[in-house]
Amino acid sequence: KNMEHGVEDALKLYRMAEPYISEEHKQEVKGMADGSGVPFEQIMGVNLLIDRSYLSSGGLIAFDKSTKGAEFYQVRTLDWETNVGIQDNWTIIIYEPKDSLKYLIITASGLFYTVTGINEKGLAIDVILFDTVDSSMKGTPIGFLLHEVLRKADNPDKAVSIIRQTKRTVGAIFL
Repeated sequence: KNMEHGVEDALKLYRMAEPYISEEHKQEVKGMADGSGVPFEQIMGVNLLIDRSYLSSGGLIAFDKSTKGAEFYQVRTLDWETNVGIQDNWTIIIYEPKDSLKYLIITASGLFYTVTGINEKGLAIDVILFDTVDSSMKGTPIGFLLHEVLRKADNPDKAVSIIRQTKRTVGAIFL
């Protein structure tokens, strides 16, 4: 019964967000659906549920005088509920598009959504989601936006520009 409710919620989220999801992202999720036999709308919806979950996370950036040798460190935690089982299926996916930057994401098996990644220019990005008064699925899901940033931004200024120009679904802190 709970799963049925979850699937219905996921489908509702997809219908709201669909105009803001790029054709490229839809094609990737379609490939996941074709390969797994799970309906496209269900996979897409489950990916979108993450924007509405506000799963606990944390991050840390340390650099310059705060580290030995003035190194740069970026640390990410995903303090998600362990009863879901997602922590047992972490996956690293490497993208090598022909017309944009190569990049790597960390996600769970079966998900396109990501909250952390790095591209070939060394631009690393993490995101921590939170609810705001204007949260809505009428925007680009944050985990999909990270793909765009990693694919197109060759420096931090470009990353900030992409984020600022995109209508987003929920509040987010980008590291």
